[in-house]
This record gives sequence, C-alpha cells and structure tokens, in this order.
Amino acid sequence: MLKQLYIKNFTLIDELDIQLHPGFSVITGETGAGKSIILGAIGLLLGNRADTKAIKAGCDRCTIEAHFDLSRYDMQSFFAEHDIDYDADDTIIRRELTAAGKSRAFINDTPVSLRTASCWATTGPHTISITRPGSDSPSWRKR
Repeated sequence: MLKQLYIKNFTLIDELDIQLHPGFSVITGETGAGKSIILGAIGLLLGNRADTKAIKAGCDRCTIEAHFDLSRYDMQSFFAEHDIDYDADDTIIRRELTAAGKSRAFINDTPVSLRTASCWATTGPHTISITRPGSDSPSWRKR
C-alpha cells in the first residue's frame, strides 16, 4: 500500500508531500489542478522514461519518492535477489532526475537499475493500480 508520496521540483510542483491512509484513496480536482502531474511522477517511479523537461524551471534536479507498506505481500525474495535491505513496513522507492539528463533510482537508499526499480511493482499483486475516469477497470496497472 502506498503510504506517502513526496514530489520535489517536478514540472509545476515545488514540493508536495501526500500522506495516504489504509483503505480507498482518491485524488480528485478540477481540470488543471495537477492530478496528471502526480500520475506522471508515479509513472517515473514505475520506470517510465524520464525527460529533463519534467524538472521544474530553474531547478537542477527533481525527486519523486514513495513509501510503501509491503507487509501484506511476500516480497522478501525480490529484495534478497537484488541484495537490497528489506523493510516490509516502510519500503522507500526514489527516482531522481538531473538537468544534465542523469536519472537514478533507489530502493531503500540502495542504488538500483531503472529496470529493477520498475520491476518491484510487478512482484507484489496490486501494489499500484490506477483507474481513470469512465473506466470499469484499471487502465494502467503495474503488478
């Protein structure tokens, strides 16, 4: 379960820190409120291609960080296989992008390849599921 999402210097966002709680979480707002920007940031955590244009104008880097509670999932083998410290109660996924075009990914402060950073979400069932308006089922799912 996603517990916290932190975004800094991403497109129009100076800094955003969202705390989520167990249960059903919904992000709503009027057109232009920034919902798609938040989804774009989550997409970077899932391994989407990064573009330096996503860094807020005048800044040298952007950071997207998410904290997950993975205690309901059996993911120890993934962490052991990739030699990453395992904390089921607070797993931290972070992606950094610099204005020079360098993109780095971390899991629990351990540098990992972008492929490894994106495949953690496919290990646990329903770790991230995003449903868009007018859809009966998730249109963008990483399992």
